[in-house]
Amino acid sequence: MKIKLSNFSFTFIFLFLLFNNLIRGQEWNTDEKDLTKRVEQFLFFAGNYDIESMSKMMTDHANVGIARLKDGNNFIITMTIQQYFEETQKRTLRPYFEPVNEFTIHIDDEHLAFVRADAILYAYGVPQSHNLDYFILMKENDVWKFLSLSYTPTPIP
Repeated sequence: MKIKLSNFSFTFIFLFLLFNNLIRGQEWNTDEKDLTKRVEQFLFFAGNYDIESMSKMMTDHANVGIARLKDGNNFIITMTIQQYFEETQKRTLRPYFEPVNEFTIHIDDEHLAFVRADAILYAYGVPQSHNLDYFILMKENDVWKFLSLSYTPTPIP
């Protein structure tokens, strides 16, 4: 009898968790799917330093913000997207990959969106930092374009 009860309990718990996850699982609408795809495309282009492809995804006056903790002090860097591209071209480039673990998306009036992407940045397959990326996008001629790109990295020891 104990074995049957145990099997029943296991089955009940399994079905409950499965059902609960299905209910809580997020159904993405078309705009949300487009936004996640757009952010993932941007992160792919950024990781490969494809400035031409990234620039096509921006509004005319897009900006970049970086907030980080260094040597116990908080500091913030802000610049236009053009300044960011110019600075990128001056550096030694190290390709990276930044897969997103979780998206948070807010859309207003079907043309303004806020996207938070929780991701781990990898360089040469090694995790480097836990990044929280924040994007504001605007829909222009049915295409989502980046207005603001900000992130805060936390190094992974």
